Amino acid sequence: LETWSEKFTRKFKENPWVPLGCLATCGALVMSAYKMRAGKSKDMNYWLRARVVLQGVTILALVGGSMA
Repeated sequence: LETWSEKFTRKFKENPWVPLGCLATCGALVMSAYKMRAGKSKDMNYWLRARVVLQGVTILALVGGSMA
C-alpha cells in the first residue's frame, strides 16, 4: 500500500508540471488577495489574469501528461 508522500513523489516524477502549476496558481491567487487588501486594484487585476493563465497552463500540463 502506497503512503500519501510516496504517491505524491511518484506523481510528481511522472508529471512535475502539474503540482508546480498548482503552486504557481495558488501563489497568484494569494498575491491578488494581498493586492486587493492593499487597495491596489490595477495590481490585483494583473494577478487575477496571471492566475487564469496559470490555471490554463496547469490544465494543459494535466492533459498533456495524461496523453503521454
